[in-house]
Amino acid sequence: ANDEHIRQRHHPILSCKRLFGTADMATMEQIKGSLEDAFKDKMRVLWYNIITIVVLTVCFVITALVAASAADSKSFGFVAVWTALLSALFVVAAYFLYKRADKRSALAIGILIGVSFMMGMQHLTLAIYAAALAADDSSSHGEQDSERALTAFAILLMMADLFMCGLVATSTNVLLPASSEAMNPAPPATATAAADSAHYNGSAGYDTGKLTESTAADTYE
Repeated sequence: ANDEHIRQRHHPILSCKRLFGTADMATMEQIKGSLEDAFKDKMRVLWYNIITIVVLTVCFVITALVAASAADSKSFGFVAVWTALLSALFVVAAYFLYKRADKRSALAIGILIGVSFMMGMQHLTLAIYAAALAADDSSSHGEQDSERALTAFAILLMMADLFMCGLVATSTNVLLPASSEAMNPAPPATATAAADSAHYNGSAGYDTGKLTESTAADTYE
């Protein structure tokens, strides 16, 4: 039994499995810890998401213009250019809201969540449309290449948009840290103290006057 244990312990294949298994577990734990630390700072994650969308949007706009110019279908060209324009406007608005904290409101954040979801659906629709045209054998080779590239960038933008939608929806307390105080403002401490003091002094003066009148009447009697 001891010889078998020693043979298995020094077996090269088993030793490699134990070594790489331990390394994989340690690597996975490090990756998990890094991801948890990264996602704690949601504003930084949102910033990286916006930068990703900016890069993808630039590539998407260029590809959409090329695909629209080479496409035989005028309707596909219009949809591609229109979606590219909407994508550019969306990423500019998202960047503006991220940089201008004073412009963030519950309405603005709600609009950002809804628009990011709808842009994801728009990119999904365009990706399906472009993929269907790219699969058409009657299209030219250059047209198919541009449509395939447009499909790829549309799918990547869809994932980035939906990620932003979920991230913003779960980070409203970070984007609007004072939302609860703004909805239910507390009265100023100085005004409350002054009102309480005036009420107390008035009550005390009224009671003192009554006491003085009562004492004078008793003395006269």
